[in-house]
Amino acid sequence: MMISDKPFLYGYASEFKVGDLVRWRSFDQNENYETIITEFAGAIIEIKEIKHFETGRFVCYAVILPFGQTRTMEVPVHILKKQTI
Repeated sequence: MMISDKPFLYGYASEFKVGDLVRWRSFDQNENYETIITEFAGAIIEIKEIKHFETGRFVCYAVILPFGQTRTMEVPVHILKKQTI
């Protein structure tokens, strides 16, 4: 079996570029085990490869500045969807 030398999720990362507007969801659970869904939207400011701690393999992440915020977030590229205006 041939192993790719490209980082994990590279196929997804190739669909995005810096400046793209994107959206994604985050799922969490409160103390009553209820699912809380938070929706985000923002602009990609960087696409980078981060070395996964457990496996040592590089994974593609997007550094995103969410709209209305001043702190960036690192989000795995496979959960992003392009935002249309």
